[in-house]
Amino acid sequence: MAKFKPELIGIDEHEITHKKRRAKDTCAEVNQLISELEAATGYQLSLPEKQRVLSYKMSGVLGIIRDRLKMPVQKTETVFDFAGLREKDISPIFNKYRSLATQWVPKFECKNGLFIVPSSVCEEIEKEFTYYTSNSKQNEALQTIKELADALEKAIDNGLLSVHHSNFQSKRKALIENWIHKPLRVVNGKLAPNWYAIKAIKE
Repeated sequence: MAKFKPELIGIDEHEITHKKRRAKDTCAEVNQLISELEAATGYQLSLPEKQRVLSYKMSGVLGIIRDRLKMPVQKTETVFDFAGLREKDISPIFNKYRSLATQWVPKFECKNGLFIVPSSVCEEIEKEFTYYTSNSKQNEALQTIKELADALEKAIDNGLLSVHHSNFQSKRKALIENWIHKPLRVVNGKLAPNWYAIKAIKE
């Protein structure tokens, strides 16, 4: 029996672009949060302090204040009062950035005082949305669907299939929606294997 070899099903370029943009936007929000927090507290935060704030939010701020002023554990109001700060000036900063996509935040790297999206995060996103077969039945299905897609492309180009749309991409979408929606999708204006359908095939 031949050894199983994973085959590339497809790459979701749209989702990769979207996720990379979201990671970049999240990083910008992180830097903005840190900037506003430094302005509100008057502290120039070190990298460990920034990471502490991002991990623990208000609890992180309280811990930083206690450490800097060498205070014992006190009530929140007491800590802020002792530091000459007001909780109402700091708490809204975290409320404003509540929507941060926290799965990436711990992976951001700091360069020249600002967080950046490292290449490792981009590579992780690309890997997540690059689909390979995971068993021999998926390989068989992939080959069959590729042949089907090629045959349908030729039939459309030669006018053998009547699909009532003037746009070439809309023709293919209509074909999929009306006839064979499960195994195929339209990628860059061409019929291609649907990786979600193929990945669902069990050995």
